[in-house]
Amino acid sequence: MPNEDNSPFMVQVTTPGAEAAKNLAQSALSKRLAACANILPAIESHYWWRGKLESGGECLVVFKTVGKHLEPLRSLVEKEHPYEVPAFVCFRIHSGNPAYLGWIQQECRAQKPLEIK
Repeated sequence: MPNEDNSPFMVQVTTPGAEAAKNLAQSALSKRLAACANILPAIESHYWWRGKLESGGECLVVFKTVGKHLEPLRSLVEKEHPYEVPAFVCFRIHSGNPAYLGWIQQECRAQKPLEIK
C-alpha cells in the first residue's frame, strides 16, 4: 500500500451493524486518518466463509483519505473491528471535483495522524 502519498483514496469497510460502523468512523476521524466517512446502513452481503456460503445484513463505511494514511487506517480497522477478517478495500481516486479532492487532502494534512497502538 502507498504510505507517503497525498493522493486521495476511497476505502470500503463492511461492518456487522450501525454501531460498529459509527465507532470506526468516529475513531478514524478523531485520529485525522480520514477527511470523511459515509455510512450506508443497509446492505446485504453474500460471501464464502470457512467453506460455507453465508449471507447477512451489514453496513458499509466509505472513508475518504490519502495514501499516506492507508496503513494507519488499516491498522485501526484491524484493531477495532469486531470481525476476525475485516474487509479493507482501497481505491485511488484518479479524478473528481478538484475542490473536493483538495478538501480531502487538506483535512488529512491538517494534523499529523495519531499513532495506533
